[in-house]
Amino acid sequence: SQRSNEQAGLDAVLLDRQFDKHNFKVVRRINIRPYTAFGYSLNDSLRQPRTFFEKAGNALHVRTSRTRIRQVLTFRPGDILQPQDLSESERLLRQTPELLDARVLVNERTSTADSVDLEVLTTDVFSLTGGAELSNATAGRVTLGDQNFLGFGHQIDNAYTYGRNLTP
Repeated sequence: SQRSNEQAGLDAVLLDRQFDKHNFKVVRRINIRPYTAFGYSLNDSLRQPRTFFEKAGNALHVRTSRTRIRQVLTFRPGDILQPQDLSESERLLRQTPELLDARVLVNERTSTADSVDLEVLTTDVFSLTGGAELSNATAGRVTLGDQNFLGFGHQIDNAYTYGRNLTP
């Protein structure tokens, strides 16, 4: 276990150093690509939803808005890219409850000597929740919720109680 921690620490240092040559360049463009909850992988760009369940889940899911993702980033177009901006933005994106994973990368093909284009890739958490509680044939409770309402990170929880003598 200690060896894996050492390896993880080494990888974190290497990741921070990977984009050192882009520090203090002007952020020209930020391309935000949010992916829905099922069937996509940030490690495999060719992975697509294949099964019926992945496609059905994505049809029910509202993708996190680019505006919500942009709110979390530590930089804007026109800013000077600071040394920890990329890794800090990635960490902050991963801490939001509506996102499962995030990557903030430099687009090496379009970067120049004094400016940089950034790619922000995210995958969502499936945010719809629901439940049913039956106390008998004529009484119960139905709950529905969304932890990422309309893709803006707002949380909504609703409950409907019907019948008699149902304790909340």
